[in-house]
Amino acid sequence: MVKTSYIPVRQRWTLSDRQINRLLNSDNEALNAKNFFLKAKYIIAMLIYILAFLRIIYFYIKQFFVTRSDNGLVVKTLIVNVGRGYENNNINKLFKIDESSNLDINAFMLTNYMKYYRVSLFSMMGLLLSSIREFNSTLRIGLPNNIVLLLLKGGVSSVSLYTYLRAFFVLLKKKYPSIVVYIDGAILASHASVLSEIKTIRTCHGLTEKVHPYYYPAYNSIYVFSQDEKKHLKSRGINSKVYTYPFDILEYREKTVVFFMANVTLHVNPDYFSDITELFLSCGYKIYMKLHPLNDAPEQLKKEYSLSAYNWSDVLNVSNIQCIKGMDGSDVIKKIKPSFVIGWGSTSLCEALNMGVIPIDILDPSVPAGFGIYSTYKKSLNWPDDRDTIYKLISKRIDYQEMLENLKQQ
Repeated sequence: MVKTSYIPVRQRWTLSDRQINRLLNSDNEALNAKNFFLKAKYIIAMLIYILAFLRIIYFYIKQFFVTRSDNGLVVKTLIVNVGRGYENNNINKLFKIDESSNLDINAFMLTNYMKYYRVSLFSMMGLLLSSIREFNSTLRIGLPNNIVLLLLKGGVSSVSLYTYLRAFFVLLKKKYPSIVVYIDGAILASHASVLSEIKTIRTCHGLTEKVHPYYYPAYNSIYVFSQDEKKHLKSRGINSKVYTYPFDILEYREKTVVFFMANVTLHVNPDYFSDITELFLSCGYKIYMKLHPLNDAPEQLKKEYSLSAYNWSDVLNVSNIQCIKGMDGSDVIKKIKPSFVIGWGSTSLCEALNMGVIPIDILDPSVPAGFGIYSTYKKSLNWPDDRDTIYKLISKRIDYQEMLENLKQQ
């Protein structure tokens, strides 16, 4: 992890870029690579502030061309989603949101904010001056050169968007002092909400990455899937209350298997898939296939995540497999009660272990491990490496419960 000078809480929104977080978590000695633009960083910063000012003017005018959705709600909660369409499931399970007093906003669509409230130009201009001071202070701290370049590259967008979001959340707090914001994955909006002194709760919709303490907002509380993630956040000095999602442990398991499919075909090795399905079918198991939620994503979302349309039946032999749509991971496991859950580095592997089901990771070893905290490789059996162990479990030559406990201890 990169060591830096102390960065005050009010400035940490400037580090909201995911790439910056990854660099801060790296041990890369080349982070101070020389670049011509660094010599002119304060001149570039002046251009950033001018363009950010013009964008603020644009945001202000744009508000008047957005159809208002003023339904007279007394707002108690706001859910800020990231447009995937399934991240609200955990929120609704935990908190039983009353839709009659809730707003639901896509974090990355400003018109979603604008349709509810119009922010005054005076408020935005005052906050723009604060944003400029904070951004400028971060530039002076002496961060590694590669991080400074990312700050400059995203400066116009981050300064203007943060300013608008701060103005929005300040207005929201003024109108509804006891409002609670539920959010995930929108770090800039999270900082804006937290610094507007709104109770802000992060509900992770998947396994989280390693975080640098200067990147992470000071949420009131955070909900994660595993003890590994909870320990990581605490070890990084995150002072929020951190909880793991509650899971119902299966009382018994059927002779079934559930595949939680990857969101891209690139990660799926057809030979691995064919071999493992053949093994379970030959041993009399019924096999289900749960499609990834992004499989039926809107076209706009597919474009954002560079997803291409595909049908698994064109890629794999799924003739003996029953397809499941809808429902999130834990609900599928609770309903099907499988003996094994198979996935490609998926959150569902963690959910399965939490619910008392042995997970099998079938992710091709050539796929980069990434920046994850929870290791599905260590806490799952792996195909094809553990083929013999899996067969012995099926044939009851290895105790199922003992293997389950061994995986939990990894």
